[in-house]
Amino acid sequence: MGERDGVPKSPEWQEKETGVPAKDVRALAREWAAKRTYLGCGGWGNGHGGACRNQTGIQWARTMVCLIAMQGLGKPGINMGNLQWGAPVDLNFYFPGYADGGMSGDIEKTAMAVELFQRMPQLPTMNTPQQKIPRTQVMSLGVQREIPGQMALDVHFAGNYTSRLRATLWDNGVVTNPQLQYALAQGSSVYSKQLPNPYYGVFSESFPGGCGQSATIQALALLLPWPQYCGNAGSAPPVGVYNAPIGKNWYNGLEVKLSKHTSHGLTLNLAYTWAKNMDGSGYQNGYPYQDANEVHWISQFDRTHVLAVTGVYELPVGTGRTYLSASPKYLDYAIGGWTLGWSFAAQSGTPLNINSGFNYTCPFASPGGTSVRQWLNPKLTSPTCFSSVPHIGGSGFTYSTTPSYTTAVRDYTVPNLDVSLQKSFKVTEKISFSLRGEAFNALNSVLLGGPDNSPTDGPASLFTNTTTKKSYWTGFGTVGPNQTNSPRNLRVSGKIIF
Repeated sequence: MGERDGVPKSPEWQEKETGVPAKDVRALAREWAAKRTYLGCGGWGNGHGGACRNQTGIQWARTMVCLIAMQGLGKPGINMGNLQWGAPVDLNFYFPGYADGGMSGDIEKTAMAVELFQRMPQLPTMNTPQQKIPRTQVMSLGVQREIPGQMALDVHFAGNYTSRLRATLWDNGVVTNPQLQYALAQGSSVYSKQLPNPYYGVFSESFPGGCGQSATIQALALLLPWPQYCGNAGSAPPVGVYNAPIGKNWYNGLEVKLSKHTSHGLTLNLAYTWAKNMDGSGYQNGYPYQDANEVHWISQFDRTHVLAVTGVYELPVGTGRTYLSASPKYLDYAIGGWTLGWSFAAQSGTPLNINSGFNYTCPFASPGGTSVRQWLNPKLTSPTCFSSVPHIGGSGFTYSTTPSYTTAVRDYTVPNLDVSLQKSFKVTEKISFSLRGEAFNALNSVLLGGPDNSPTDGPASLFTNTTTKKSYWTGFGTVGPNQTNSPRNLRVSGKIIF
């Protein structure tokens, strides 16, 4: 406040800058400090533009932060929020402050229409005490052994259990199982019925998009807690958190590594993993009915087999090597002293993503094996093999019993090989030149995407592009022609060392 330029930033100083009398500034400062304040500034201006949406909006934001900092942000009763929609109209509504565990991310959409404390401006958020740091428990048990041929064998089991991962948890997903079964009855519309809205016309709920603007409300909304936060046309509101610390993950793997020490110019490493990765990230059905247990199914990142082979081989040609060690200098420059390196990887495909909009009664695996034409069982396009997941009581919410991924069929996969060839040349006593050639995806393997998993797309059929004159398969179970990995990439580089 004037320490840098020696000019005190007093009320009298600002009067010359702004024209606001010094006495008014002192009166405002005393009033601002006289009581604890929740600063609901409302930068969005109820969706029609506000103080922060203009050419000097950043100064407005800085001013709001300075104001609440003067009071002591985080002390009981002192906080800021409502930075999008504006100050609340219900003065009796409870606003947890930061010291109470509130602010951003506490209870998602508890007051969605007025965008209260948990929304905050645009992207910045703060974690609440309910959120926890994920916890990982790791176990490894194995043996190492030196074997003939200057090789080392390492075999061990690796286990990893992670908890407190973030997942969605709806606090008002309280429909009971008997209620669910009744609502799933053929043709039931028990939850989608429109009933008189008890919040219609209530001042505190009648802002733009508020529950009080609709004369009717869905029956489901009245059945669940917090119906006053219903959306447009009285739709039922999910209320909860997107980042509850309830998720889990399990990994178990047998890992084998064989290493050959440098001999005869060869260094070799071979690694193989046989593993399983399970996912437990929340509930499959969370609203309005919440499953009794969290999911425990195969992870989308699971790969049963993973093989990697890497190595470096000094080609036995040239000065000081097995062959042509006494070759002329010009010949040694051309063919001597080269080093070959490689990295080869092959792995199982990831579990196939299942279209969760349907329930299935037929197996996913194709009887004739997998091909780009028929990656999945073609019978799944028959209405006897699939049905749309039912809507709960005619509402927009569905009940699914199909896992998100299956290991009966896995996604397309191809091996990959990267190769390098390198040589160093001695130009003078103090100067050398290194030449390196590299081939990424040297075999030009084409990795295609996953198959069409929508049974309503019909059986496979051959489609010909009239422009490119190329043909490919379309329809359920077919693999499209688009390449998802990078094609062969050749590079040559040089380096001067001096």
